[in-house]
Formats: sequence, structure tokens, C-alpha cells
Amino acid sequence: MNARSVASFFSCYAPVWVALLFTAALLVVCYPGFMSYDSLRMLEEARTQVQGGIYPAMPVYLMRLADLGGHGPTVMLTVQNFMVFFCLALILRFVSAPQWLSVPILAIFLLQPVLVGVMLVVWKDVTTTAPMLLALVLIYWASQNPTSPRISLVKWSALLMLVIATLVRFNALTATAVIVGYWVLTFYSGRGRSKQLFVFVLALLAMAASNVFVNGYAFPDLRKLDENELAYGIMSYDLVGISKWSGESMVPVDVSGQPAVPKADIADIDRIYNSLGALHISAANESLGNPVELTPPGYSNSDVARAWINAIIHHPVAYARYRFDLFEEIIGAKPHPIFEPTHFARIDPNELGVVAHDRAITRKVLEYIETASTMIYGKPWPYLLLSMVCCVVMVCLRTIPGSLKILGTVATGAAFMYIAPFLVMTGTGEVRYVYPTLILGSIPVLILLFGWRLARPMAAEQVL
Repeated sequence: MNARSVASFFSCYAPVWVALLFTAALLVVCYPGFMSYDSLRMLEEARTQVQGGIYPAMPVYLMRLADLGGHGPTVMLTVQNFMVFFCLALILRFVSAPQWLSVPILAIFLLQPVLVGVMLVVWKDVTTTAPMLLALVLIYWASQNPTSPRISLVKWSALLMLVIATLVRFNALTATAVIVGYWVLTFYSGRGRSKQLFVFVLALLAMAASNVFVNGYAFPDLRKLDENELAYGIMSYDLVGISKWSGESMVPVDVSGQPAVPKADIADIDRIYNSLGALHISAANESLGNPVELTPPGYSNSDVARAWINAIIHHPVAYARYRFDLFEEIIGAKPHPIFEPTHFARIDPNELGVVAHDRAITRKVLEYIETASTMIYGKPWPYLLLSMVCCVVMVCLRTIPGSLKILGTVATGAAFMYIAPFLVMTGTGEVRYVYPTLILGSIPVLILLFGWRLARPMAAEQVL
């Protein structure tokens, strides 16, 4: 093998080397992978028995697969981070960005504390982003290579990735539905609109059915998992928020068939209220001796739902103000530091044998994340705005190929549809929830930066 063939080999597989470089760099910082309560519960269930409830079962099955060698958190973190970096590097190649720019561009990405911080932790936010991103890459490749003998494999692989992404997080369906539309238009482009609509609806129904089955029953014994009652918990804290913004106490809720329950003092509700939502409200309430009782003895979920609906009907503005107050935390639009851009505790105490390692580089990176999260460049909302602006400009430019415009528009649509449910249904203002939106929203930015240089995108068959 001569020097030219070696150079050609490394150039051809550059996205792989770039992805390996950044994946290894993050692993050096966080090995074996930071783990919060959610992550540890996922690992515990993977090694024992799936419980379900407010946590989807699919990530547990993925962890169980990753844990076959006893290093599940490290394997899962490595695979999902590699997938994200690999797909971003492929997209840079699709838009014909100079190859040498891949490393500095991805390094700039990681200056955003939410991006680097979330990727240091075994969190589902990255787990659901990686297959969505890979699906976009596969569909775009197929749109550029419709006669390839691999087209059938790519078609069903892309759909499988979308199903996995949907099963990992309950709210991901709003984003994957957008990408499913792209999948249908790409692989059924020669069919009539009615056939395309039929396939689109069928794909969504299949994803919904998969969600009910996979996240509703344990495998292989098909034991029914615990019911997901997260929505009712969110409603309870919504009632605190509505009470705060309306000035009328609505907690505790009334129990059906029983006399009305005395409501909490609005002054106490003001004392425990926090725009970060449930966790902080609960902690404040507990620290003050629980002056506010959210639910009385004997209540049912239907009592909470009824009180929630009535509160929204009678105080829609107060409800909207609370939800937006919480949403501002998620996108980092508050003047105080963003909440939980990474898991600063590294690995919570556990009996699973997973321990954090103290390294100088780890401390330095965590210090950077903590400091940057107080700065404007360290908050997500400017990048969300940038993504929208770049998408509009990208669509308007005639010099950018139509296939790239479609890719960028779909990515932007999926990005913002992902966070749309958080406007109405989330309990806490954790900034990590916006991670998939930031990653998907970066695609129109990359296309605008480099796509104008092309009369036609680089042949995608060169990179897959």
C-alpha cells in the first residue's frame, strides 16, 4: 500500500476518524460516563427487571444490550456519541465542507455547554437524537442515490432508526413524525398523494403500536409494565403554577364524592413556587415543612385531571404564563444560570459498582460548563433563533441545491417539533431537554455555511 492509497483510505473514511476522535475525547473526560438517578435506574433495571412507569422501557433494553460485557454505561455512551459525531461529519461532507474544517467545526459545537455537558452523561436525550440524526442521513443519501442496490436496506434501516428514537422518549413522536414525512416523500416519490398519505399514516400507526407494545410489556415474558402516571404528577404542579399566576389557590384538589377540601394559602404557594418546576417546588415545600398539600388522602388521578382542566378553562392566561415561565428555563432564556447542562455530581451514589474517577481534565471541563452556562453564548435560545434564521435564508437562496433545502427544512421542523410538547407537558425546566433540538437545528446552519458552494451536493455514495 503506497502513500497515495493510504491518504485516500483516510480521506474516504474521514467521518469515521473524526467521530472516533471526539468520542474518545469525551470519554477521557467522563469515563465511565456520568450517571444521574435516571441513568442508574436504567442500568439497575437492565440488570434486574424492567419496571416501566414514568420511564420508557426501550432505553433499558438498549442498556441491557450494551451491558452484555458488564460495561453498559460506557458502551452506551460511546455508541450514541459516536453516532452523533459521525452523522454530523457526514453532513459536513454532504455539503462539501472542506475536510480539514470538520474537526474545528465540531470543536466549536462542543463549546456550547448544553451539547458537551449532555454528551458526558448517559442520558436519553442523546440516545433519542442519535437514531433520528442517522435516519436523516440515510434518507438524504437515498434521495441522492435512488438506483443504488442498497436502497431497500437504507429505506428500512432509516425507518427502524425512527422507531427506536420514538421509543426512547415519550415526546419524540412529534419530531420523528416530521422525518417520517421526509421518508415517505423520498422512498415513495413516484406514488400519488393518496398513496403517500396512506403510507405516512400507516408508518405513524406502526410507531405508535410499537410504543404501546415495547414500552408497555416486559420481554420476553410479556409481563405488563407499570402504568405511566407522569402526566398526573405534571398536572399537580401545573396547578401550583396556575395558582401562583392567577392569585387563586387550587391545591389540594377536591376528591370526587367528598366535601370540598380547604385550599392552601396563596402566600405559601408564592413561597414554594419556582420557575424550574416540580423538583424545585417540591424541595422548597419540604424545606418549609410542607405547608402546601398538593393532593389530599383518597384522591384519584381523575380528580387531578378534572381540577387541571377546570383550572385551565377558568385561568387560561395563568396557565400559559406558568408554562412559558417553565419553557424559558428549558431554552435558557432566564437571567440566572441554566439548570443541569450536565450532571455535576458525575455519578450518584449507587450499589451497582459504578464510580466516578477524579481527573484534572474532568474538573476543568466541568468548571468551563458551569462558567459558560452563565454567559449568553452558553445558553440555548440564541442558537435556536440562529437555526430558524438560517433555515429561512437557506430556503431563499437559489445557490443551495433543492435536496439540501429539503434536508435543512425537515431537520428544522423536527428540531422545533421535538420541543413543542414541552410547552404543555413537562414537569421540570431542565435545559438538557433542548439537546436534540440544538443538534437537529445545526443542520440548516451547516447547509447555509457551505451548501451555497455547490451546484450539486457531493456524491453521497462516497461516504456510505
